[in-house]
Amino acid sequence: MKKLAATLLSLSILSSVALPVSAAGWPSVSSWPSWNQGQITIGSSESTVGIPKITEATYCHKNPAYSGFDNHIQICWDEVENAEKYEMVITKGDGATLSYTLDAPCYYAKTDCPKTYSEKEKKWKSATVKVRAISNGIKGRWSSAKNISCNAIH
Repeated sequence: MKKLAATLLSLSILSSVALPVSAAGWPSVSSWPSWNQGQITIGSSESTVGIPKITEATYCHKNPAYSGFDNHIQICWDEVENAEKYEMVITKGDGATLSYTLDAPCYYAKTDCPKTYSEKEKKWKSATVKVRAISNGIKGRWSSAKNISCNAIH
């Protein structure tokens, strides 16, 4: 009788901590990760990482009329709730990429123009930027790529 009680107690403890299993022996669908429009859901605990929307992506060439005004790039996006960091990738006109991890929803740097001139095509190629939020080590989906506008005539 004591063996039977001990066995039943052991089985009830094991069944309460194990993954839910279907009749075929596979974990049930509710315990598998699922991805829905920028939201990552794992089992019953839900983590959501929003998708940032880029609000500004501009490059300004040096203007000799203003002292202290240097070539610079400025990229800003809407802040994502609970985001700890942001990952930003600039793809230059020649295909080269620059990747940054940032703490704030804005990037400003004195730099050269990200556009490049293609001798073969005889035209300027625009640069693009995309951003994603990172929360609790979970990376959200990338924003839509946005062209970086330029204040110079190329």
